Amino acid sequence: MNLPCWSRVCSVLLCVLAVPQRSSGYYDSHDSSSSTNAQLRTVNERLEILTNEVSRLADAVDASKNSKVHPVDPGTLVAINRTPGPDGNTFTIFVKKNVQELYYDIIVKYHKIAASAHDEQPDGTCSFTFVCTGNCKRESEIEVLLTNKIHSSSMSLTLNNDGTRALFQDRFTVPTLVIQHSGDLVYDEQRDVELKVYASYGDDKGFSDLRYSLEVVDLNTRKLEKQENHEWIKKLDRKRFLETEETTLEVMTSERNVSGLLKVSVKFTDSDAPLVKTLKVERSIEVRPRDMDETFPEGFVEFKDEGGHVFEGVIYKKCQEGSSCLVDCNAVGTSIQSMTVTQQVAGDQWEPVPDAEQFDFQYFEVLQWAVHPTAESEDMKFRCTALTATANVSQDVTVLISSEEFYIDRNRSSIETAIDEHHRGYENVTIKCTIVGRPVVISDLDLNIGHNIHILPIPDREQVLSDHGRETVLTATINFNPTWRRFEDFHGAACRAYGDGRADYFELVPSHDIN
Repeated sequence: MNLPCWSRVCSVLLCVLAVPQRSSGYYDSHDSSSSTNAQLRTVNERLEILTNEVSRLADAVDASKNSKVHPVDPGTLVAINRTPGPDGNTFTIFVKKNVQELYYDIIVKYHKIAASAHDEQPDGTCSFTFVCTGNCKRESEIEVLLTNKIHSSSMSLTLNNDGTRALFQDRFTVPTLVIQHSGDLVYDEQRDVELKVYASYGDDKGFSDLRYSLEVVDLNTRKLEKQENHEWIKKLDRKRFLETEETTLEVMTSERNVSGLLKVSVKFTDSDAPLVKTLKVERSIEVRPRDMDETFPEGFVEFKDEGGHVFEGVIYKKCQEGSSCLVDCNAVGTSIQSMTVTQQVAGDQWEPVPDAEQFDFQYFEVLQWAVHPTAESEDMKFRCTALTATANVSQDVTVLISSEEFYIDRNRSSIETAIDEHHRGYENVTIKCTIVGRPVVISDLDLNIGHNIHILPIPDREQVLSDHGRETVLTATINFNPTWRRFEDFHGAACRAYGDGRADYFELVPSHDIN
């Protein structure tokens, strides 16, 4: 008998079964009955937890029954420091490496920024520093991702960028997350595959529910798909222990012929923490049919839209004037031999991008390079190509350059009226709106008419870009007939501009009544 294990169970027995007594200033029989039932439910729940814990500890005595995969977090957080500065807050993260190769990404609203310094000590403690400047200064949160080379284990931190005070944190709560399964999730045709996951639990303790997703290739269509939670994965059972919850999951491979990765994650939230507001851990495990040796089919390559959005097949990313941004291409597949990236310089001429760095992971390849746009820079167009033994697959990437300023220039926006010399009784009303800043994602001109200020969009308008796209001028001319009831009580127009998470609105009023 493993005495320390049984001793631990005995030591927690009283605190597990202890039920706090409730006091109240009002009492009746219904109140007493409800209170008794609630206490009985609590006792039953705690007895079940204790029974599960005793059973698990008994099984642990026989090592052959324990097939848990104990993944190592890529790093152990030591401390995080934030200091204010004229260019923005500076963050330094200290991590003790638990793996030979530790990778990290710094992500601000879906785009990456580069570290300004990196250092590693002989004992395996490393640190990296970055400055939150440019677009980053407007954001209250920054995400930092730590991962190992095969991305089987990762840790994601949400850092507090709100305010300009110096902050420091050296205590962290890292959720427990363990996959129990020997080897990959290998399935036979028309059969489902099961696994058990142990994770920290309790929203009252700050832990989220267990989340799970599939990032797999449909072997019939050879398309990469991502499915969240319940659509392709079924939760069969759940058991609670003292500190963890065991969840049995079933991947419905009998209905779908797929190969790829199953990912599970759990998050800890502490709104009172000075710097790390949330800390998420994630594990992944391979899913594949028995007749496949690799995670993805031979020759399969597909680009992912990591850190951007896709429109008409092009991946769009952002970078602010005067800042330095990391741009990357992520190609999924195990048959990729190499990757290249070129930039469009004029017309249909493309030139290789110097100093692009390739990272080789187990399931995908990443090509990464830096851009340094100025106020004179146009939007940048790149093309990534993944090379295999049998084919080349390309992906276009456009970097939208954003300006620090974004507003409607009131001094250069107006309504001007003039008598229509060709049509008696008519007036021409010209509306002009000048938007300073880029990118302008959406812009609108509307008429404000009627007693209740109805808004009438103006579809026929001209839009002119100038100063490397840093200014957008909208103009529209409308021919008014005072007898038209439609334009009775004309109040003016409104200009709206939206771009890169920013917006502005301006109402334009005519100098005199038109009707």
